[in-house]
Amino acid sequence: MADMSKSLKPPQSSSSKALRYVIVAIIYVVFTLAAVVLGCRVQVKNTSVLESNRADVYDHWGSAIAQYAPTISFLFEPARYNSKGELVTDAVMEYETPESNIDVEIISSPRTSGKMRFPGYQVSFNATYVFSNPFDAALPAHFNMMLPQDTELESLDSLEITVDGEIYNEDHNYANGIDWEKNMAPGETHTITVTYNSRGTGNWEYVLSNYRDLIPLFKLHLTTDFVNIDYPEGTMAADTMVIDKDEGTADLTWTLKNSITGQNIGVVIPEPVDVGKATANIMYFVPLGLIFFLGIILLLTSIKGTPLHPMHYLFLTGGFFVFHVLMSYLPTLMQEMASGVLWAFLISFAASALMTLIYSTLIRKGKVVIWSTALGIALFQVGFSLAQFVPKFRGLILALIIIAGLGIAMGFTARVDWKGKL
Repeated sequence: MADMSKSLKPPQSSSSKALRYVIVAIIYVVFTLAAVVLGCRVQVKNTSVLESNRADVYDHWGSAIAQYAPTISFLFEPARYNSKGELVTDAVMEYETPESNIDVEIISSPRTSGKMRFPGYQVSFNATYVFSNPFDAALPAHFNMMLPQDTELESLDSLEITVDGEIYNEDHNYANGIDWEKNMAPGETHTITVTYNSRGTGNWEYVLSNYRDLIPLFKLHLTTDFVNIDYPEGTMAADTMVIDKDEGTADLTWTLKNSITGQNIGVVIPEPVDVGKATANIMYFVPLGLIFFLGIILLLTSIKGTPLHPMHYLFLTGGFFVFHVLMSYLPTLMQEMASGVLWAFLISFAASALMTLIYSTLIRKGKVVIWSTALGIALFQVGFSLAQFVPKFRGLILALIIIAGLGIAMGFTARVDWKGKL
């Protein structure tokens, strides 16, 4: 009887169970708030440094490039002024859009500033424009093409302009773009080519028209040395796109004929992973990861009849949170090292995993505590954190992790008689 009495465990009262759950909930709330504070700290610091470093990259390399399509204007009547120089009547003009055949090559060239990487690129632009006088009378014609917006002239290299195959050098001031003027006879046709090399950061765009004019014939062929193709907001998708994953290149073509459009053409240069943003997101996802971590430990230990004391949950949660504390500092400190972010992740994971697993072993509550802790760390710490570095697939990865955790819990508890377990 003595041996039996020692082996029997007094059942927990409903009030003691409720108190245990309340304390575990308080632990969860405290660490969740701490994680949010850490996340805000990382985000504010990252945003401040990001803006400063981005401005530095823009100053030394260039910002986003927007190349505007040229306009052709035909003057029917010049503006009239009185003797005082005041405008009496506006000029009467008609605008035309030339036929366009454009080749663009974009080469990714990430820029680094203050331990941060930005999506820099180099671009080669080669455009041929053909236009004629469609009217019945000889008229003064004016060709104007603005050079890339938000880009200093000094960042344009190898600028070359030809008119009907001859080098054009009569325009010596490009502040208002490229200007060419001539009195054109009816049906007279000219061909102007513009080529240059430039560099920028972020997006590259070709603005089709400010006037929503009819575009008679247009073709833009663009090649890249990256395959992760995305389009800026308000731009049209390519008509054809060929991806060569072996070479890591993409070949895109836009073709228009007798079109009117309010959309532009462009591509987004892939951004290097923003470590600071990913780290902040790791902190912001602690509430979700932690509730699953504590939940799976609570569930598996309860069905095995080895409920833990709230102090056990406190220290297990503390060990779990060590990862996030270290990750809020190490990536920035180690970013200049080769694979510095990876090393920061591994160090943080190793410290957290060792602390929680060693503690779960030392409390001698059985293998179920060790295995549930290891499972919680693998799924809801490592899995949730790695998902932040793949923002495009983050939602899918998180969903798969949660489904995996649910499946494991269902498998372990399928034959459990829940009466009195929780």
